[in-house]
Amino acid sequence: MKKTFLAIRIPVTIEIESYLTDYKRDFEFVDMRWNEAKYLHLTLKYFGPTSEKRIKRIQRVLSELLKEEKSFEINIVKLGVFGSRYAPKVIWWGIDEEELLKELFTKIEIELSKIGIYADRQNFVPHITLGRIEYIVSKPFFQRLMQKHKKVEEINVKVDSIVLLESKRVGDGVEYNELVKFEI
Repeated sequence: MKKTFLAIRIPVTIEIESYLTDYKRDFEFVDMRWNEAKYLHLTLKYFGPTSEKRIKRIQRVLSELLKEEKSFEINIVKLGVFGSRYAPKVIWWGIDEEELLKELFTKIEIELSKIGIYADRQNFVPHITLGRIEYIVSKPFFQRLMQKHKKVEEINVKVDSIVLLESKRVGDGVEYNELVKFEI
């Protein structure tokens, strides 16, 4: 069984590297696990442990569905957190094409339901996870930093493929391996 998910990869650019360097410097007092830039992605659908047989069925359904899709752009525009502002757990980038991605997500959910892969109960919130927060020394200072960095000077990302990835634990981190790439 492979732990799999469907995602849009975010290519590493000088602009993205610059933001991540600034965040790591400014948020250094936060006990946090930052994602490696090369692994940044926007998850469209999490499958979890998946057999080879099921991967082939997912591939067949998505190949058919995604051949109809056209490439598009997403714009990273904000920094946010999941969890409460007093106990944040995840720091992420938000985008301004939420409706476009929600439509794509809905199409994917409908097609996958035809092969017995049903929708999660959670709402789909398009985001790019930057890191996971373990502990914050000063919550007021963290909140001021979030306010300072809240707005991101628009980072444009061209989306011309969607990938089925495998997630593997490697030491203290995670590694993502591409299983299937769907050109759009």
